[in-house]
Amino acid sequence: DALRPYFNGENLFVISSDFSHYPSYADARRIDGMTAEAVRSGNLDQFYTVLESNRLLGIHNLRTSACGEASIAVLLTLLDRGCEIHHLLYANSGDVVPSQRDQVVGYHAFCVTRHQGFWLKDSDKAALRNMANESIRRFFRQEIYLPEPADVNATLRVPCGAFVTLRRNGELRGCIGHIGDDVPLYEVVCRMARAAAFQDYRFSPLRKSEWKRVTLEISVLTPPKRIDNVEEIELGRHGILIRKEGRRGTFLPQVADEMHWTLDEFLGHCARDKAGLTWDGWKDAELYTYESIIF
Repeated sequence: DALRPYFNGENLFVISSDFSHYPSYADARRIDGMTAEAVRSGNLDQFYTVLESNRLLGIHNLRTSACGEASIAVLLTLLDRGCEIHHLLYANSGDVVPSQRDQVVGYHAFCVTRHQGFWLKDSDKAALRNMANESIRRFFRQEIYLPEPADVNATLRVPCGAFVTLRRNGELRGCIGHIGDDVPLYEVVCRMARAAAFQDYRFSPLRKSEWKRVTLEISVLTPPKRIDNVEEIELGRHGILIRKEGRRGTFLPQVADEMHWTLDEFLGHCARDKAGLTWDGWKDAELYTYESIIF
């Protein structure tokens, strides 16, 4: 509690701890691997559960899984929703002195980043990929797959848009998306995965025999942010959404770069070609920006 006010972008926290003490080289790699996953989870209870589980394994000469467990616990307690833990490197003393691998000490390096605004953890991305694949797999049996909201975390229930792209041997096999903030993200991904596989009018419906040769890419569009000044738009980073008198049009972030457009061209083409307005119709319309998270 005393440290929490200082856990911000103005300060660098360094948390120091060895990991396993004195097991064999092979046992250290196994034990330290489980401890690392617990740290990466960011969950204090999981961290302590794994330490106790390691202890009960009866590994010969294992004195501790983390001699600085208290300092690691402080870090995990400080983390908030915007924080993500990244594993950088693992080694143990047997990697330095290969002739002394009967008793080693393990070492990990991690770093913590804090994200601003909407973002997805690696586990969120993995969950969405699993949902997209399951949605397609079930539709081969004419089943509509959609997880129960209670089984989906809060981040994936945020309303925002997404595109799902399928490629076979590197070539486009289907791409369908939804732009807006009216449907929860997990539901959009499930729907768009089915649509890309079976409803893209440019292609025949995906055959089950093709499925193993198809790669799947998801582009999540962050929730649209209303802007008052077009100078807030960063070409190449921001997509735009224009709304006026029941009409709307949008361009994804990469369009400006692909077409080598200026900001005026980006806005003008979107207003005229996408929203059905005049070239300058964006000037008195509602303007929104969003970003794309591709994985």
